[in-house]
Amino acid sequence: WHADFRGLRDVRMRGNVDVAAGQSEISRVGMREMMAAGAIDVCNYDASWGGGPTEWRRIAALASAFDVQLGHHEEAQIASHLLASQPHGTYVETFSPARDPIFWQMIENRPALVDGQFPLPEGPGLGWVLDEAFIAGHTTGFPELTEAPDDLTLGDPELLSGATRADMERFAAMHAAADSGVLAFG
Repeated sequence: WHADFRGLRDVRMRGNVDVAAGQSEISRVGMREMMAAGAIDVCNYDASWGGGPTEWRRIAALASAFDVQLGHHEEAQIASHLLASQPHGTYVETFSPARDPIFWQMIENRPALVDGQFPLPEGPGLGWVLDEAFIAGHTTGFPELTEAPDDLTLGDPELLSGATRADMERFAAMHAAADSGVLAFG
């Protein structure tokens, strides 16, 4: 999904069709360039790929300045709230239940469309109630993962990770001193 700004602009100008793009762009500068080139009608920037909701809102402000509407790439359970926060928010992208069972089955209180509109829940946080049975059916190994550190000696993590004890101690000190952090498994 390479962002060919000139090609998108040409399609937009000659094709008599609105162009939505930006789902693979990960920077505010890239989105600004796409808008400045006149390449898009709808900014389809993905908050989870490019800096989270705060960065998404910055790009939403850019889009407003360029008179570009907002969409969001996938993750309707998050995107619907982001788009509802902006006067130029438009499309919530979803896939069929076969392609994306998470949105259609993991959210217990997902409302039906009302006159083509997607009503948002009003509960705490994002307001979604998660289907614990669905989650349990699609989660494996978590109890074992949480219990595993009790069974490990310091030599085991060194062997498994390739990190030295000094590296782990340095990481632990940084983690303990930080106000916040992100942990990713992959």
